[in-house]
Amino acid sequence: MKAKEFAKEAIALDPNYAFPYATLANSHMLDVWFKFSESSKESMRLAVEAAQKTIVLDDSDPKVNHALTNLYIMQRQYEKAIASAEHQLELSPSGAKAYQSMGLALSFAGRDSEAIPFIEQAIRLDPYPPSITYRLLAGSYREVGRDEEAITTYKKALQLNPDDIFTHLSLAATYIKLGREKDAQAEAKEVIRIHPEFSLDHFAKSVHVKNNQSFSDEYEYIEWLRKAGLPE
Repeated sequence: MKAKEFAKEAIALDPNYAFPYATLANSHMLDVWFKFSESSKESMRLAVEAAQKTIVLDDSDPKVNHALTNLYIMQRQYEKAIASAEHQLELSPSGAKAYQSMGLALSFAGRDSEAIPFIEQAIRLDPYPPSITYRLLAGSYREVGRDEEAITTYKKALQLNPDDIFTHLSLAATYIKLGREKDAQAEAKEVIRIHPEFSLDHFAKSVHVKNNQSFSDEYEYIEWLRKAGLPE
């Protein structure tokens, strides 16, 4: 992964600069999500190590705390994730990334109705919002039953990043929810195009949601992906 390589190069140039460690932590977490590495356990250990290093070096950088928020979510420590996001907002009260982090933490804690205003504010504050912000907003829209708005917003995310595998997965699930199987199957094909070794079994083990509102439980999301045609 290029981000990981660039982060390591930056660390070699300046081992006391915190942000590359945050990038490294996020990269290792992606390895866990999609089993890109040979050992998910080792990738998680490296993610924890890099995230902790960022805080030691510079706890005043909101971008550093964003990586810590992601780590807490991966560890299912949702209250800590929300506290980390709150700290980001204290450090950067008008920063789009801080609002995005709070929306992310609340969403993964199953508090999507609370998450939506934070994510919408992140979009208002950023003249060029990244695809991930639209994807997060779409996910929360779906969770509260605003499915058509979710689809429109997912499509905005894909316009910015056509290879965002998370967006294709979420759009596939939403289409199945609405009974649009052909559309869901098209999204599943995009997932396989991006990640030919995608495994639904592995992905199911890495779903990190606590109190889903629109699903009976987190496994209904996996079942929708299964119906979309994704491989076990």
